[in-house]
Amino acid sequence: MLNVSNDSLHSSVEDGITFLAELYDSGIGYSAINTARSALSSVVTLPNTTTFETHPMVCRFLKGVFQLKPSLPKYRNIWDVNTVLTYLSTPHPPQDLTLKDLTLKTTMLLALFSGQR
Repeated sequence: MLNVSNDSLHSSVEDGITFLAELYDSGIGYSAINTARSALSSVVTLPNTTTFETHPMVCRFLKGVFQLKPSLPKYRNIWDVNTVLTYLSTPHPPQDLTLKDLTLKTTMLLALFSGQR
């Protein structure tokens, strides 16, 4: 049971882990559960000096969640930049390119070199 004081909640580690387990059972992934753990740590104070997020039981629980539901990569598909660079190197010389082709080539090179792919 949570006891509310002026600026924080006093609770047990078991209550916090039970809440995180309910989130896990609802089907959300590791990243969201880790975010909830961080949020709990900012408002829940434990009876001793240990913070909620650094408590060994919480760390072990999150490690288990990560093993069962690892975070997905940010990008599922990647593409080979060399294919584009090979294509862009074929039309020569620049004087023979139309303004549209030269603009597209310049735009693609800027996008590749700025890292905003």
